[in-house]
Parts: sequence; structure tokens; C-alpha cells
Amino acid sequence: MTWIIINSILSVIVSGLIIYNNHLQKNTHKMLDEAQEMIRKYLNEIEESFEKQERINNAQSNFNEQ
Repeated sequence: MTWIIINSILSVIVSGLIIYNNHLQKNTHKMLDEAQEMIRKYLNEIEESFEKQERINNAQSNFNEQ
């Protein structure tokens, strides 16, 4: 009888841990997706900045050649 009670309690604990682990995995995945999106936006902004700077440098170079 004691083992039945212990097994029942442990089953409930393990089930709770499995559910909590699933919850943590979902949150982690969501956070990783958000971080990837932020990095993608940052890299796009950096790329745009380099392109703008290159246009400025080209215009300045063309002006200096004239």
C-alpha cells in the first residue's frame, strides 16, 4: 500500500516536471526567435549604414575629382 502511494505521488511530481519543462522550452524558443529577429534588424541597419556611407564617399570622391 505504501508503494502505491509513493508511486502515485512520484507520478504526479514527474508529470508536473514534464509540463514545466515543456513550458520552459516554449519560452526559450520564443526568446530565441525574438533575439534572432533583433539581430536580423540590427544587421540590416548596419548594412544600410554602410551603403549610405559608401554613397557619401563616392559623391565626395567624384566632387574631389572635378
